[in-house]
Amino acid sequence: MSSSSRRLARTTRTVDREKFLFLRCVFSPAAVGVNAERLVIALAIVVVVVVVVSKVTPRARVDVDRRAAVGRRGRSPRSIFAPNPIFAPTANTTRFVKGEKNLARRRDRTPRTPTRRRRTPDRRRRAPPHAFTSTTTAAPPRRRRAAAAPRSSPAPSARDALGTPSDSSRRDDDDDDDDDDDDDAGARRPRIGDTELARAIGRRAMSVEMTPGALEIGETTLERYLDAALAARAASSEGAASSAIAEDEASVVRSMAKACVRIGGFVRRAGLKDVKAFVEGKNGAVNVHGEEQAALDDAAHEVCVKELIQGGRCAWIASEESEDIVTANVDGRIAVVFDPLDGSSNIECGVGVGTIFGLVDVGAESSPEHVYARPGRDMSTVGYVLYGASTVLVLSFMSEDAHGGVCAFTYDAERDAFVLTKRDIRIPESGDVYSVNQANYEKWDDATRAYIDECASSKSLRYVGSMVADVHRTLLYGGTFHYPASSSNAQGKLRAVYECFPMAAIIERAGGRAISGANDSVLSFVPSTAHSRMPFHCGSARDIERLEEILSSEARAGKKGRVSSPSPR
Repeated sequence: MSSSSRRLARTTRTVDREKFLFLRCVFSPAAVGVNAERLVIALAIVVVVVVVVSKVTPRARVDVDRRAAVGRRGRSPRSIFAPNPIFAPTANTTRFVKGEKNLARRRDRTPRTPTRRRRTPDRRRRAPPHAFTSTTTAAPPRRRRAAAAPRSSPAPSARDALGTPSDSSRRDDDDDDDDDDDDDAGARRPRIGDTELARAIGRRAMSVEMTPGALEIGETTLERYLDAALAARAASSEGAASSAIAEDEASVVRSMAKACVRIGGFVRRAGLKDVKAFVEGKNGAVNVHGEEQAALDDAAHEVCVKELIQGGRCAWIASEESEDIVTANVDGRIAVVFDPLDGSSNIECGVGVGTIFGLVDVGAESSPEHVYARPGRDMSTVGYVLYGASTVLVLSFMSEDAHGGVCAFTYDAERDAFVLTKRDIRIPESGDVYSVNQANYEKWDDATRAYIDECASSKSLRYVGSMVADVHRTLLYGGTFHYPASSSNAQGKLRAVYECFPMAAIIERAGGRAISGANDSVLSFVPSTAHSRMPFHCGSARDIERLEEILSSEARAGKKGRVSSPSPR
C-alpha cells in the first residue's frame, strides 16, 4: 500500500473517531436531560410572550381611543368606538370594537329600570348634584316642561331655607318623577331650598318664616342658626330697625364665638411646654378688683377685644379685666360686656373654666354710662362658653322668646364650627343638688345658713369653684347655685354686669329664677358702676322660691342678716 493510501486511511479513522466521541457526548443521558430542560423553558417563555402581546396590544389601543374620545367635549358616549388617527385599526382591534358595539346595542334594547340615568338631549352626562352647591346661583332649567308656563307656588317655608323639603318641594319632586320616570330617585337636581345652594345665594334674602322645627340637632351650625333667627325676625312685624339691630347682634355673637375658639385652644393645651408659662404665669399686674392678674386672663381679654373691634358693630366694649370701657365704633349701637376667663385659677388643675358675655342696645351717640347704668333686664343677647370636656356655647339670642329658646352648641374641630346639640333648654322645676362654697358658712347671715342647713339634710353638695361650670350643671340637671354676701364681702363678690346679669338672664329664660335677696330679682338691680358687685342665687324655680320664703320670714322676724340685697359699691 502506498503512502498516500495509508495517510487517507489514518485520516478517515481519525474523523470517524471524532464523530463517535462527539455523538457519545451529546447523546449521553446526562447531556440529553439538561438540554431538554433548557429547550422546554425557552419554548414556554416564547409562548407566554406571544400570548401576552396578542392580547394586550388591541385592548391598549382601544383604551387610548376611548380616553381620547371622552376627553373631547360634546362627543356622544358611543363615539368612543370611533377610530383614533394615532393608531391605525388592526384586524384584532376591529373585531374587538364590533363586539363592544353589539354588546352596547343589546344593552340598549333591554327595558330601562328606574335606577338608570337617562342621557340629556345633548348626549352629555348630567352634572353631579354637588356641582351646583358653590358656584351655581340658579337651579338647572327643566328639560321637558321648559315651554310650559311657570306654576305659582306658595312662599318657601322654614324647612326650605334650612334644607328640609316642604310640601311645595315635594310636589315639585312628584312632577319630576312623572316627567323623568327613568331618573335616579337619589340624583335629583338641587333646588333653591337645598342647604348649600341656599347659602350660596344668601338665605337672608329669602323673606321666609323660620320655625323651631327647622333646627336639626347635630347638624345646624351656629351660622345657620343665626341666619334662621334673623329670617324669623325679619318676617315678624317688629320693623326694619329691629332687624338691623338683630344683624348687629348676630355679628357680635360670631366675633365672640371666634374669640372663644382661640381661648379654648390655649386652655386645652395648658401644661404643655410652649404654653405652660403663658397659662400658669402671672403678668405682674393687678386688675381693677385688686386681684393678681393671670397671663391668660389678660390674653383672653385682648383676644376678645380684637375680634370685637374687627367685627365693627360694637360701640362700647366693657371687660371685667379692664377698668375703663373701650370705645370701638362710634357709629355702633351695641355694647358688649364680658368676663373673658371666669375661674382662671382652676386652669392648672384642669377644672372647667369659661367666658361670659352679654349684649346691650345703647343706640346712637351713647355714653359709657349707658352700658352699665341700667337694669339687667335690658340685656338682649346673653351667653357663656364652657371650656371643659368639650367647648360648649350656651346662647339666648335677642330675647326670652328667642328662636329655638336657650340653645347649646358644641364646638366641632373637624368642621371648625359650633354645632347645635341642645335646643329649648328648660331647667327642672326642682333639683337634688345645691352648689355653694360651704367653707364660708360661718360668714353668712342667719337666713342663708338656715336654707343651706335645709339643703344639706336632703340634697347633695356639688361645688366646682368655677361659676360657669357650676351654673351649667345647674341649668341642665336642676338645683341651685349660691354665692351669697358674707362678712368679708358685704356686697357680694360676683360682678353684676359681667357675671350675674348674663347668667341670671339665661337661667330665667330657661324657666328658672335668679335673686339677690328677699324679693330682690337679680335682673332688677341697677349698678352704679361697671364693676358693682352683688349677692347671687339662681337655679330651679321651686328651690329658689323656698330660699326666698326663708329670707322673707327671717326679715319679718327681725333676724335679718348682714346683707340681703345689694347696694351700690
